[in-house]
Amino acid sequence: MAPAHTRFSYQELPDDNTDTEHEAVELGPFDGTEGGSLTYTAVPTIEPADLPEEPVSTEETPAHRTSIMRIFSGWRGGAISAAGLSLISLCINLGVGIWLSTKPNNPGGLTEVFNGNCNTAKQLTTWIHLAINILSTLLLGGSNYCMQCLSAPTREEVDKAHAKGTYLDIGVPNLRNLRAIAVHKQLMWWILGLTSIPLHLVYNSAFYSSLSNNDYNILIVTPDFVTGGAFDLAAAINASATLTYPVYDATIPRIYDSKPSSTTACDAYVSEIEAASDEWEPWGYQVQYCISETVDESCSLNGNILIIITVIACNAVKAALMLFVAFRLHGSPLITIGDAVASFLQRPDLTTEGLCLLTRQDVTRENEKIRLGRKSVLEQPRLWPLNLGATTPRGQPATNHRYRWCQAASWWRWILTIGLMVLALAIVATLLAWGAQRIDSKNVITTSMWKLGFGAININTLITGWDIERIANLPQTILSFLYLNLNGLLTSMFLADEWSDFCRERKALRVSTPQGRQRSTYFLELPYRIGIPLMVLSGLLHWLVSQSIFLAVISAYSPRGDLANPVAVASCGYSPIAMLTVLLLGALIVVGVIGLSFQRYDGGIPLVGSCSVAISAACHRPAWDTDAHLNPVQWGAVPGQEQETELGHCCFTSGKVEEPVVGKMYAGIPPKLD
Repeated sequence: MAPAHTRFSYQELPDDNTDTEHEAVELGPFDGTEGGSLTYTAVPTIEPADLPEEPVSTEETPAHRTSIMRIFSGWRGGAISAAGLSLISLCINLGVGIWLSTKPNNPGGLTEVFNGNCNTAKQLTTWIHLAINILSTLLLGGSNYCMQCLSAPTREEVDKAHAKGTYLDIGVPNLRNLRAIAVHKQLMWWILGLTSIPLHLVYNSAFYSSLSNNDYNILIVTPDFVTGGAFDLAAAINASATLTYPVYDATIPRIYDSKPSSTTACDAYVSEIEAASDEWEPWGYQVQYCISETVDESCSLNGNILIIITVIACNAVKAALMLFVAFRLHGSPLITIGDAVASFLQRPDLTTEGLCLLTRQDVTRENEKIRLGRKSVLEQPRLWPLNLGATTPRGQPATNHRYRWCQAASWWRWILTIGLMVLALAIVATLLAWGAQRIDSKNVITTSMWKLGFGAININTLITGWDIERIANLPQTILSFLYLNLNGLLTSMFLADEWSDFCRERKALRVSTPQGRQRSTYFLELPYRIGIPLMVLSGLLHWLVSQSIFLAVISAYSPRGDLANPVAVASCGYSPIAMLTVLLLGALIVVGVIGLSFQRYDGGIPLVGSCSVAISAACHRPAWDTDAHLNPVQWGAVPGQEQETELGHCCFTSGKVEEPVVGKMYAGIPPKLD
């Protein structure tokens, strides 16, 4: 009968040696036979399932090729890509800043880059804002990637945390790890995060379009003015003299004043005024008719050099830190769950020995209270950390429970992500209802809201009295925060999906720096098929939000057609249609994530999430399987464990595994050598 667990190694002697011998070392029980070294001429029979499917390749790779592959492989490849995109963005922003600096500037750093047809100005603004949101989304995604790399702990940091009775998170964006990582990595993490705030707070205001408002004079004249009658200066002086009053002894019968047209939307009241035109008495005069002149429309596209300088500064800091992460971040951080499994297989963690079915909930919950009757309550202690006085592992019964995807993340993460998204959508819906009611109150037909378009400045959709730049771009910062939280939530669910695959099939570990038959990775834990669409949706939402509430500027021109004030009115404008689109797309994302969370993982394997303790508990491989971390592995029950103890053992191994028996006790103690 073949041994339950063996490992066979041999070395061939030169071909000219006719007495070729093979040496084998027995690492497992041979039906009661003492283990030892044997020399013989026949190769023993070994079960194929007890060995890796293919031998580990020992073919040497040229040193220079290995160096290049090491630099661009794994997470460093992703960090280099993030740094490269950041440098491209920096070059674009620098070019724009230099270009704006060559043009005449108005007070406040405002620069007019286009003046002409309003439709052209609107289209230019739309495309520029689309480009801005693409760049800002790439910077946000790159920052998130590098922040996750910085917060990933090393094996030494994980061991220290476990020794203190706490756990760290592997493979997901989190704040928990910050207290365990090196100080310089904490500092870079915070700088990367904080530089995103001013970037998103002002970036969309770097370029904006402005409407033109023509200043005018109101003159009340006699019919002679139209026919070209001569102007008699002496008569005008005498006429005006008859209207003077003593300064201290007079009662002025009437005072007439006109409100600036910029503070009131007059379009909705034109029909009412026209209906009562016979009763017009401006300044007390009965007006027969008025004469006006139509001028060509004039809209402008403007840039703000001060905002561009702020963007360049934040972009430069991000690019420098991303380059540091890509090329100067030393150590071997456990960035993916494959990194953690490989590390714990290579050097098992003794603090979790005997707990092979440990779950994240077992580690994070407090002492569990079990009600025995109406009044009596028994507190069941947590399974980890282990009681130092315990000498015999209690074991845990195997289950075939199929966890839902929503259970992979903590309830706190769910509340923070979905709760804030729902709150944000509720605010958008409230603002949309307020805006629609405000337009209707001006007798503007509701269907005309569709004609307002995206990001179009209209006198009926101006919001006055707000701190324009902060208010107009505050939703961008909130949206960035929501994106980071949603990214973390999805990462938690797909990390658990990758973990559960190991109980269904044998797979090579996906690690940062591959060795043997390990696989490389260019993404962290969120697959490209999810990460890229999520980033595209984020960029689309950023653009839609920039078209929903935006900086609205009206420039004033003198009656002669000269620019009198480039910022006669500066306020916030809103677009009901863009807000409605944001509302629908945001609701679709929330429904999609909630629907995804109701899926179930494969049963049998414990749900460990990102908990480093639960991950290490599943990695106590058999003692003979020293190269498990280099080969394809599978999680399951190790056959033959019952010969030594009544408790079974489950773990990751490159050898043969069986499906755990539901209800059977497993304690996580692997077979040991005598």
